[in-house]
Amino acid sequence: DDSIKYARLSLFDYNLSLMRIFSLNSIIINDNYYEVRNSSQCFNLIGITHSKMNNNNVAIKAYSSALSFWENNYDKNSEIGDIYSNRALSYLRIKEYDKSIEDSQTALFHKPRKPVSALLNIAYCYFQKQNYNTALKYYDRILGISNDNIELGNTYHSMGLSYFNMGKRDDAIDCFKNALQYNKNDLINYKLIGQAYRKSGNIIEAEKLFLEAVNSKVIDAYFDLGDMFSGEKQDDKAKMYFNHYLAESRKRYYNSIRNYNDDFFKNSVFYKYKSINKFTFESLINNYVYLSDIAGLNDPFDCRLIYEMNKNAYLREVFEDAGMPKIMSMSLPIEQDQLLWSHYADEHKGVRIGYSFTKEF
Repeated sequence: DDSIKYARLSLFDYNLSLMRIFSLNSIIINDNYYEVRNSSQCFNLIGITHSKMNNNNVAIKAYSSALSFWENNYDKNSEIGDIYSNRALSYLRIKEYDKSIEDSQTALFHKPRKPVSALLNIAYCYFQKQNYNTALKYYDRILGISNDNIELGNTYHSMGLSYFNMGKRDDAIDCFKNALQYNKNDLINYKLIGQAYRKSGNIIEAEKLFLEAVNSKVIDAYFDLGDMFSGEKQDDKAKMYFNHYLAESRKRYYNSIRNYNDDFFKNSVFYKYKSINKFTFESLINNYVYLSDIAGLNDPFDCRLIYEMNKNAYLREVFEDAGMPKIMSMSLPIEQDQLLWSHYADEHKGVRIGYSFTKEF
């Protein structure tokens, strides 16, 4: 009871309004009820909650507080293993790969309840460090202990990416196919098999797999098809697939807008940071907003499409025929917006205009 009181007082350090302590032995996070046996578990739950909100640095602090209660315990303990595994995931998310690997190794020593999570952390870290051979060794260990189809599917998928990056296309194809056997819903594997066939020079099989991906609603595979046939100088096919890509992308965009209800647009304010000039006043007086042609953006990497059009004449021709897309960038309310004022509002001398839109607009 004394340790729970201590943890309760320490909660103020974490500014976590989603957490409430009831009596001395229970805790509620996001309406989920947990029994709390000790302060370590309490801090572990704080870390998990912050991790879910992507507050990884705060989560790491909470996990470290949880581990401080076990400083003098050198025996294997699954609860300690779980906390190390959780902290390893937060380190991974902020790209502290060496720390994540170290924590995951310690977690495995303590035999956590979910050893696959620790192994995945290690494998992914080595993958990001481009040490694919070591990553594959840890993926192999997962295959030896997991009975979960989703875990096995994800593991084969990751192994396929490792082999693909190593230039071992046949091994990559086998892994992506295995991934589909265990997880038929991970449809991106069709596209990845197509890319592997393309890299191997097997254009016929690549086209089949890209079309399989398209039939499974992986619309970006149309782009791969257009890009592949433009490289093969097959003009008609390249333009046909790029046109499909454009049409399906627009459909997907309009469908995503329909998913928002009218209240979202009524209750949301979108901000534009601007200089004070003639055009700003005209837009307010005449009630319009200006959208830039994407081809006129000063940074070609602001929009992937510009970069792709600059290197692919077929894609550029398709968009010129259909009408070049236009863009306006806006911001939802944020507290720390000094950079927006500095970069877009004439170094703090401009204005921030709030807009609300109808769903039809």
